[in-house]
Amino acid sequence: MSLKGALAAALTPYRAGGTELDEDAFERYAGFLAAGGVSGVLAGGTTGEGILQTPEERLRAITLLARSGLTTIAHCGAQTTADTVRLAAAAADAGAAAVAVIWPPYFRLDDRALLAHFEAAAAACAPLPFYVYEFEAASGYAASIEVVSRLRDRATNYVGLKVSDAPWKKFSP
Repeated sequence: MSLKGALAAALTPYRAGGTELDEDAFERYAGFLAAGGVSGVLAGGTTGEGILQTPEERLRAITLLARSGLTTIAHCGAQTTADTVRLAAAAADAGAAAVAVIWPPYFRLDDRALLAHFEAAAAACAPLPFYVYEFEAASGYAASIEVVSRLRDRATNYVGLKVSDAPWKKFSP
């Protein structure tokens, strides 16, 4: 599957002072995005505060966005590989068209552990397209080019990067 059109970093609508998903708002929000020319979203990324949500909240938000008719890329990165794998495996059932994963923040993984993390996530969501979500400012460290290159050789559904770092020149190699 090839992603086409304008893709937006989706927010996650909440109500009750931010304590529960505003399920009624998802369809209106998706309609607003579509009316503005957006064809797809990254659900649960930095803008959607996915890393702060429970896995159940994230899956529900992904499901609601996917049902809206927008192409939905599910951000499934979590603090642990186990949670990342669980989210990635459930993404297809939730209606996602692809999966993106940022590595666990705070505790830095070495290249061997990071490659294993990505391989497990890619395998869990296969055959959905898999993207590495590169965002050093949010995760606290960068993925090496070697890890990304090795992942390309090991995960047949790995198709690319979602790069949020600036300037792009820093990541261009």
